[in-house]
Amino acid sequence: QPPPGPGALPLPFWCGADPRVESAADPGDDPFRIQLALTVLESVVEFFVASGPSRRKFTRLLLLLQRYALAKPFVPTPVLYRLWDLLDDAERRMRNSDAKRLSAQQLKQHAARAASAAKEAGKRLPKAPTAVAPRDV
Repeated sequence: QPPPGPGALPLPFWCGADPRVESAADPGDDPFRIQLALTVLESVVEFFVASGPSRRKFTRLLLLLQRYALAKPFVPTPVLYRLWDLLDDAERRMRNSDAKRLSAQQLKQHAARAASAAKEAGKRLPKAPTAVAPRDV
């Protein structure tokens, strides 16, 4: 007699189903849900790469999608390639967003330092002589 398959594990209240347990709604060899999630995420990735709560949520969603795909017993290779391409694209966009944000911050800091240095230099320079009107004696 074969050993029993994986059983349902206790899950937190926020998790609807364990991807390791096959169900009639989500057979192990059907990549439809992964393809659907990939299509949606590929179309909205550019809106979620900025820093902040939306970026954290998007990163969490990518992690959950990757976990779900890796828990499937069989995922077609083209679907895995789409997933890897999405992860690479999201990482590239996040790095570009970070670089732009940092370069903008660095430009502001440089301008502030230059203004401060100019202000300090202006204080240290002697005042230019002014023309004095001759006095009547």
